Amino acid sequence: RKSPSSAGSPSTSSCFLLYEMGVGEVRRAPSEGCSTRVTPASTFKIPHALAALDSDILAGPDVTFAYDGSPDMPETWKRNHTLASAMRYSVVWYFQRVATMLGPDRERAYLAKLDYGNEDPSSGLATFWLNESLRISPDEQERFLMRLYEDALPVRKEAMKTVRDILVQPPGFVVNASG
Repeated sequence: RKSPSSAGSPSTSSCFLLYEMGVGEVRRAPSEGCSTRVTPASTFKIPHALAALDSDILAGPDVTFAYDGSPDMPETWKRNHTLASAMRYSVVWYFQRVATMLGPDRERAYLAKLDYGNEDPSSGLATFWLNESLRISPDEQERFLMRLYEDALPVRKEAMKTVRDILVQPPGFVVNASG
């Protein structure tokens, strides 16, 4: 992932990090770019889902939110979504509703509880993870994901299992916001 050196300007810093559970670190290049904090963007749906499930804001992966008809978004977002489908298609509006349901105090508390990057939601409840105040480095993201897959995050084990199950992609391809 490329990281901005300052708002609005391109950067030469980048990081490729590949980790295979049970084997150890497979590849990291260049190592200096992996400590630079960048916006989590769509990867923040993982801690968002954990917080929503752990706090009982969402009862499970099939909780559905209705699409509000907004026209300016990817086609895959223009329908009702469950937590599972919102994660699969990286549906920002779904997680903005989750953020509103969690509220600023719980968002802040979960960022601290999960030790997630700079833990800064100050730029706005529904957007702080979208190229705004929240930042996390690839190194920190790797540690967070390792703790998720080791059942070592300070949230309910059922929440971690549900999120891990949702993250499994369909056989043969990777699904994203563009479908």
